[in-house]
Amino acid sequence: MQNNLEYLWRKINFWGIVIGMFGVLISVIGLIIGLLSFNWTAFQVGIVILILGVITWVFPFIHVTFRMKKVNQYTNNILQDKENKWIEGLENFKTGKELLMNKENDEALIYFDKAIECGFEDEVYENRGMCLQALGYDLDAIGDFDKAIGKASDDANLYFLRSLSKSSVGNIEGSVDDLKKAVELSKIPNEINKTYDLAMQEKGYDSVADCYEFYLKREEETLKEAIEESNMSEELKEKIWGKEKGERTYPHWKKINKKRR
Repeated sequence: MQNNLEYLWRKINFWGIVIGMFGVLISVIGLIIGLLSFNWTAFQVGIVILILGVITWVFPFIHVTFRMKKVNQYTNNILQDKENKWIEGLENFKTGKELLMNKENDEALIYFDKAIECGFEDEVYENRGMCLQALGYDLDAIGDFDKAIGKASDDANLYFLRSLSKSSVGNIEGSVDDLKKAVELSKIPNEINKTYDLAMQEKGYDSVADCYEFYLKREEETLKEAIEESNMSEELKEKIWGKEKGERTYPHWKKINKKRR
């Protein structure tokens, strides 16, 4: 922003400077002619043109100096405010993450919201998505995971997390697609996957890919059941799942889509 404004004001004053220099040049020529011809009138005209030329030449420099001082002060204030907001957002994010780790999800959600309002978006959507997921706001969580993936499309765990929320709202096909993508990305030998591998090995898996493949297999079975269920008659559905308090008890993919707002 600051560089663009500087360029704009320099461009505006460029022609003023050129015209001023041209005026000075003419005045010098007039002075020389006046002196050589000993013509007092020509000499006076040359002096007047010289004064006008100098004013025209110097004024743009004075103008641009004061103008850029104000512009720089204004942009510096904006940048300082933005930096202060970002620092405030970082502090809110850290607090939210700590609360999330302690499973204080309602409180954590407030701080993640504040972090985003302050313009801090590093890792915040992933963490707020997990927070929303824990609170049962899976539709909102999917939206946050979408944004997180937009910023880090090579992070396998983001697809895995989104698959869990998609499964919870009954989007089994979407969940399977995300798990396939998670498995694909998790097999790439990079630093983030090495970190994930170590974490999964502590939980008894051979690797993070092994964990994702386990969930993928389970979700593919769920998808198969869901397809079979969609082809059943209402009578057969009631016969298989029965009734509870006057309502059918469906499998886990038949959940209510709960939104935060």
